[in-house]
Amino acid sequence: MCETCQNAEHNKNVSRKARPVKVESPWEVLGLDIHGPFPETSQSNTHVLLVTDYFTKWVEAVPLQKKDPLSVAKALATIFYRFGASKNIYTSQSWDFCEEVSRHLCERWNISQILTTADPADCAGLDDRSAEVLKSSICNVVNEKPSEWDAHLDPVLFDFRTSVNSVTKYTPFFLMFNRYVCLSSEVDFVKDSKEQGASSGKAGSLPPFTAAVQEQQNAVKEIVIANMTTAYKRERKSVKRKNRGLPSLAFKVEDNVFGSSAASSLKKLKKGQFVSFQIETVLPPEQSMSGVKKTS
Repeated sequence: MCETCQNAEHNKNVSRKARPVKVESPWEVLGLDIHGPFPETSQSNTHVLLVTDYFTKWVEAVPLQKKDPLSVAKALATIFYRFGASKNIYTSQSWDFCEEVSRHLCERWNISQILTTADPADCAGLDDRSAEVLKSSICNVVNEKPSEWDAHLDPVLFDFRTSVNSVTKYTPFFLMFNRYVCLSSEVDFVKDSKEQGASSGKAGSLPPFTAAVQEQQNAVKEIVIANMTTAYKRERKSVKRKNRGLPSLAFKVEDNVFGSSAASSLKKLKKGQFVSFQIETVLPPEQSMSGVKKTS
C-alpha cells in the first residue's frame, strides 16, 4: 500500500467540522482536490485531480504527471470545455497556486475561472462517507494495478456516479443529466431506474431545481421531435421536387448511352462536370458479362 493510501486509511476516523456551502444548481460550485503521489504509471502519472460538484456530487478525476498549476489548469480546461466553468472552485491549495491556475486558464485557454483557497473540510464537496468510498476505490485500483492505475479510473467513476448518494438520495448522474443510465441496451430501463433512485423520484418529491428541469426537458423534447419531423418532411418534399420533371430513361447492356456522337459529347463536357444516372435495376455480374460477350 502506497503512502497516500495509508494516510487516507489513517484519516478515516478523524472528525472534521465542515461548514456547508450553499448551492442551488449543478456545476455552480466545485471542490478541487489533488491526491498523490501514487506509483508512477507507464504514462508518467503520479497524482489524481478530483473535481467535485457540490450540488450533484458528480466527480471528475484526471491523472496528472505533475502537481503544478499548469498541469492542473490543463486538466481543468479539458473539464470546462465539456461542462463549462463554474461560479467558484474551493480548494485547499495556496492563494499563489490558485492565482497561477487562474492565470494559465485565462492566458492559454481563454477561460475565466475563480479559485478560492479554503479549509480542506470545506472544499471536498462530498460528505465524509462518499469521499472515503471514492478515495478507497481509487486506492484499491492503485494497489491492484500500480503501473496502469490511470487507465482504470473510468469504471470507478461510473460506479460512483451511478450510485445513490446518501445526502441527495439521488445518483450524481441523474442530478447532472436528468436521466438514468446503464451500460447495456438489453437492460430494462424501468427496473434500472428504480435501482438508481427513481422510486423516490416522483414529481412531488423531486428537488425544486430537478423538478423544474424535468418539466422543461419534457417540453423541449416535444419541440425537438416536432422540429425533426418538420425537417424530415421538408427534405422529402425537396427530393421530390428535384426528381420531378426528369425523364425516365431505360438502357440495355448493349445500348450506347451517349448516342452516336459519344466522342463529341464527351469533349463538350468541361473539367469538373459529370453526368449522373439513377440506377433502378442492377444486373448480376454473370448476366452482364454474358451480354457483353454476345455483342462482341
